[in-house]
Amino acid sequence: KKILLSGYAIYIAIVSLGFMMLFGFDTPFQDSVIFRQVADWRANGAAIGIFIFWIVATEQASREDLKASELIALRLEATQAKANEEKLTDRHTLIDILTHELKNPLGTIKFALASLRRNVINDDDSSRRFKHIDLCVGRMNALIEHVARSSKIDRFTSFDQKEHIFAVDLLSELIDEYPEFERFELTIEDGASFHANREMLTVIFENLISNAYKYADSEAKIKISISSALSFNSLNRYVASEEKNNLHFTNFEISNAVGIYAAPDESRLFERYYRHPNTQDISGLGIGLSLVHSAAQKIGASVHYLQEDGLVIFTVRVPN
Repeated sequence: KKILLSGYAIYIAIVSLGFMMLFGFDTPFQDSVIFRQVADWRANGAAIGIFIFWIVATEQASREDLKASELIALRLEATQAKANEEKLTDRHTLIDILTHELKNPLGTIKFALASLRRNVINDDDSSRRFKHIDLCVGRMNALIEHVARSSKIDRFTSFDQKEHIFAVDLLSELIDEYPEFERFELTIEDGASFHANREMLTVIFENLISNAYKYADSEAKIKISISSALSFNSLNRYVASEEKNNLHFTNFEISNAVGIYAAPDESRLFERYYRHPNTQDISGLGIGLSLVHSAAQKIGASVHYLQEDGLVIFTVRVPN
C-alpha cells in the first residue's frame, strides 16, 4: 500500500510538471536538461510507463511473498492441528482404558462387601464401616462415570444419530432407580416424544434429575413437566428472543425448592467443578451441569435456568 501511494504521488508530480512545461508555466528544475527531456510531453509516456511497470512488478513480488508466508503459516497450523488431534485421541484412549480398568476392581469390592455383610455379625460398628466403604465406592464409581461421559460428549460429532424417544419411557428408566419415587410429580403430555440422540439426552436429564434429588428440600416435591408448550409462564421472557415456534420443540422442565442460602450462582452455573459453598457436605463433583450444557450444545438443544419464589427451575428445549 505504501509503495502504491508513493508511486501515485510521484506519477501525479511528473504529469503535473509535464503539463506546466507544455503550457509554458515556470516549474522547478526547469533549467535542468535532464528534467526538460523527461518533462517534455513527447517523452512523458516512456518515463511514466517504466515507472508504473516498476511499481506493479514490486507490488506483485510483495504479494507473492505474502502468499508464500501465509501458505507456510497454514501448513504449520495444519501440522499443529494434526498433532493436537493425535494427542486428543491418545487422551480419549487412555480415559477409556482407565475407566474400564478402574471399574473392574470397584465391582469386585462391591461384591466382596456384599459377601462380608452376610457373613459378619451385624453390629453398629460393622454397619458404620460397611456404609462408609459403600459410600466411598459409590463416589469413585460416580467420578469414573462422569469422566467417561465427559469424554464421550467431547467425541460426539454426528448429528444424524437420532431416534424417536417417547418421554414416558425415558422418564421411567431414569426415575425408577430412585428409592423415594413419591418425591417426583410428573406431568407428561400425551404422546410427548423427543427426536434426538438418546445417549446425549440421557446425560442431560439424568444429571438434572440427580441434582434436583440431591439438593431439593426433602419435604417438597420435585416437579417434572414434558410438553410442546412451556408450563412455567415466567420463563417465556427468556426464550421469546429465540423467535421459534414452540411446536417445533419438546420442552423438559424440572423444578425443586431449595433453601434461601443454597441457590446456585447463575453466572457460574455451568462452570465445571463449581459447587455452592453451602452444599459442600453433599457428595458431588461439580461437573454435572457442565455436562448438561455440553451435551445440549451437541444436539442443538438449549438449557435455561430460572430462580423464582424459592424454586430452582431448569428448562431444556429439544428441537424436533
